[in-house]
Amino acid sequence: MIYEELNFQNLKTAIAIQHEIFPLENGSEDIKSSLDKRPEYYSTLNYWLPQIDGEYIGICGIYAYTEYPESAWLGWFGIREKYRKKGYATQILNFILEQAKNLGFKTLRLYTDEEDNSNAINLYKKFGMTSEIYDNPDDKHFEISKTIIFSKSLTSAPVQLWNNKNLYLNIHDEKNNL
Repeated sequence: MIYEELNFQNLKTAIAIQHEIFPLENGSEDIKSSLDKRPEYYSTLNYWLPQIDGEYIGICGIYAYTEYPESAWLGWFGIREKYRKKGYATQILNFILEQAKNLGFKTLRLYTDEEDNSNAINLYKKFGMTSEIYDNPDDKHFEISKTIIFSKSLTSAPVQLWNNKNLYLNIHDEKNNL
C-alpha cells in the first residue's frame, strides 16, 4: 500500500473521498487546514490518501491538540465501500500508529459515534484500543449522539484514559457547518 501525503494537487480528491465515506459530515475545512494555515489549537495536522494499484481506497489523518501534546488523534479515517472487509483498515491503522510513534506521541486516540458504527467499533476493539464514553458538559456535541473515545498506548506504559477533557467538538461542528 502507498500512502500519498495530502497536497494541493490531490486536495479535491481527498475532499471527494471524505464526502463519499462520510456523506453526512463535511470535513472540507479540516482537510484544507492541513495545507493552509493550521488552526492555532493544532500542533500536528497531516492527512494521507492510501492507495492500492494506483486507486485511492480511503483517507486517513493524524492531528494533535496543542493543549494535549502527548496524544495523537486519528482523523477522517475511512475506507471506500468497495475496499472494505479486505484487511486494509488494519494496515492503515498500523501506518497511523507508526506515524504517531515516529512523531513522539505516547497515545493514539480517536473518537466516534456509537450510532451505526458497529464495524468500526469492532475494528478498534480488535486493534487493542480501550474505550470510554465522552460526556464533557462543556462540549455540547455529545448531546447529539453517544460519543466514544478509543485510546491505545504507544509505549510500554498502560493507556491513560481521556477522562472527559475537552475535545473542542463544538468548534469542529461550527467550522464544518455541522
